[in-house]
Amino acid sequence: MKTFFTSDTHYSHANICRGVSRWEGKKGCRDFDTIEEMNNAIVDAINSTVGQHDILYHLGDWSFGGFSNIAKFRERIVCKTIHLIAGNHDYQILKKINETEHLFTSINQMKTRKICGQMISMCHFPLLVWENHASKKHPSWMLHGHCHGSMKNKDYITRKTLDVGIDNHPEFRPFAFEEIESIMKRKEINAIDHR
Repeated sequence: MKTFFTSDTHYSHANICRGVSRWEGKKGCRDFDTIEEMNNAIVDAINSTVGQHDILYHLGDWSFGGFSNIAKFRERIVCKTIHLIAGNHDYQILKKINETEHLFTSINQMKTRKICGQMISMCHFPLLVWENHASKKHPSWMLHGHCHGSMKNKDYITRKTLDVGIDNHPEFRPFAFEEIESIMKRKEINAIDHR
């Protein structure tokens, strides 16, 4: 059993798909011709990486295109244990929680827990300060989504934070815990407060 992290799959989001997007300049679009091609690539990326008995933390912006796509996307993923940290586009999941809670192992807006011996704070949005972020002995990590790999500021990239969005992985897939651990070993404890 392995643990994986991803976010911002945006299943069925037309504007993020270059072939059908109406965004001016198509900046930030994924290079797919159709929504079906993009959706299939997302599902294949998850299912070829995350096994049925693995654990997947999805840090928000699950799907688009109406309420029915929430379940449709979930049904296509083989992983049984998915913890959702809701993002800004997951309002339908939260609004109709009685109809969606059975699809996920848990639904939260933020979660801090020890995973594989490492304290991790998870939120859809990047935080400047989080629990145990300044600990010299056992520094915690901040994993988030939302930014689609746009955070390039030196103060950000040197801290123990990581955008785990599917667009931010070089292979367009979820991050394994071990990959994140390797990245975090090269980062600093960079506290902006001392509380």
